[in-house]
Amino acid sequence: MTSLKSTLYSPMVKSLCSSDGTTIYAKAAGDPCNPSIILAYGLGLSAAVFDNLFKDKQLLAEVYLVHYDLHRQGRSRKPDTTEGYVSKVWVDDYCDHRGIQFEESSTVTVDVVAHLPPSTLSGVALLSSILNCTTSSVLAISKIIIDFGPGLTTTSDVALSRSTGKALVDTYFNDAAAIPFDLITSWYGMVMLTLSSVMTFLLTWEHNTTKYFEEEKNGLPLLLVYGSEDKHVHGEVLAKELPDHFNNLKVHVVEGGSHASFYERQDEVVTELLSFVKRTEVSGYI
Repeated sequence: MTSLKSTLYSPMVKSLCSSDGTTIYAKAAGDPCNPSIILAYGLGLSAAVFDNLFKDKQLLAEVYLVHYDLHRQGRSRKPDTTEGYVSKVWVDDYCDHRGIQFEESSTVTVDVVAHLPPSTLSGVALLSSILNCTTSSVLAISKIIIDFGPGLTTTSDVALSRSTGKALVDTYFNDAAAIPFDLITSWYGMVMLTLSSVMTFLLTWEHNTTKYFEEEKNGLPLLLVYGSEDKHVHGEVLAKELPDHFNNLKVHVVEGGSHASFYERQDEVVTELLSFVKRTEVSGYI
C-alpha cells in the first residue's frame, strides 16, 4: 500500500499551455497545503538542474516545490519570435502553475511583480542570481559570462557554439571533473537544446522594474545566497547593492561555494531556504 508520505515525495508532471499557445513543462512535489517555492533557473539550462532538490525529503516535508521549463529551454516549446519572450508571457507561464505562488528565484521575479497584484509573492530568494537585467546588478556579472556572449549567440560557428556551451556548464561548478558524468553531460545537453537565436532573445530580455522597486520599499523579503567562489556572479557586489533597495534582506555566503551551490552544497542551501520560508510566514508580508 502506498503511504501518504511517499505520495507527497513523488513528483507530479504536467504539460501546461501558456497564453500564446506555447506548451510548458512543469513538475511539482510535496504537500500543496504547504508554502510553495517556485524554482527558476539560469541561462541556457532547464528546470532539470533542480532535480536533486526534488529528492530532498527535508525540503519536501516543509514546502510545495515547483519547477518548470520557461518559454525558451528544456522541455517547453521555444518560440522563434521576439514576441514569444516578452515580459507578460513569462508571467502567464508562472500563473499557469498554481495561481498565486509563494516564492520565486531569478530575474523572472521582476516580470511577475510588474504584471500581477501587489504581494503576489511572499518573498524572493536569489540563488547565485542577479536581481534583474536593467540595474547596476549587471555589474555583478563576471567577465567570464560576458566573454561567453559571442559563442552563445553565434549562428555560424558551430565549433565555438559547442565549446562555449561546455565551458558555460563547466564553470557552474568548482571542479567540473568531479561532477558525475551522467549529470554534467545532461547539463551540456540542456545548453545544446537552446538555440543560438533563443540565447539572443534571452540576453536582450527587457524588464520594467517600477513596481518591483515599489514592492522592495514596502518590505518584500529577499534572501541572497551566493558562493564565494562563484565564477558567474560576483555575489559580494550584489550584497553591497541590495541594501539600497530592500528593507527586508538577508545575505548568506556559501564559503567556497560555486554558482551551483544548490547542488554542490545542497544541505546548506536547503537549510537557508527553509529558514527564509519560515521567516516570511512570521513577517506577515502578505
